[in-house]
Amino acid sequence: MNGNELITSIERGIYYTAERLLLGSFENLTGMRLGMKNLKRVKLVPFGSGLDEYIMQTEKRLAREFGLEVEVIGRRSVPRELVEWGSHVFVPYAARFLLKEVGRAENSAILGVTGYQLSILPPLWSIRQLYRIHAILGISMPYYGVILVTTLNDTLPTKSLVETSMHEIGHLMGKHGYPLWK
Repeated sequence: MNGNELITSIERGIYYTAERLLLGSFENLTGMRLGMKNLKRVKLVPFGSGLDEYIMQTEKRLAREFGLEVEVIGRRSVPRELVEWGSHVFVPYAARFLLKEVGRAENSAILGVTGYQLSILPPLWSIRQLYRIHAILGISMPYYGVILVTTLNDTLPTKSLVETSMHEIGHLMGKHGYPLWK
């Protein structure tokens, strides 16, 4: 393992551990585990972006790793009103848009793939600076049954995108910290 791989592994371990502790604390305090029960199917939606190789590999991996049926939906463009600062998609609005545009059944989820960076907080100056330092690659919203991942303008390697999608599907299924905590 070279130096960069070691740093990446340490960073990933710290991130997953912190995430698991936060979500575990929520579970301990409320008695609720965030996640969808009985997820069977995922609609994979290129949402203003969608690298063909990524879509093909994600489709295969979702089926192999989670036993999920995957339906690839035709490309959808990102409406202008969902884009902040000209570069970020505000995820809660995008989730509602995708639900209305694509729809989802009881035991299904939507996985949207966008080239835009992801934003989960209102457009405040300090938040914008934070996103410049460390972009959010994926966000899972169990309440909506929607996940958004970014290709960062189609610059991320396919392997990173697929891993991000698997991690976010793990959240949706209540397997927080996946795949580190398989």
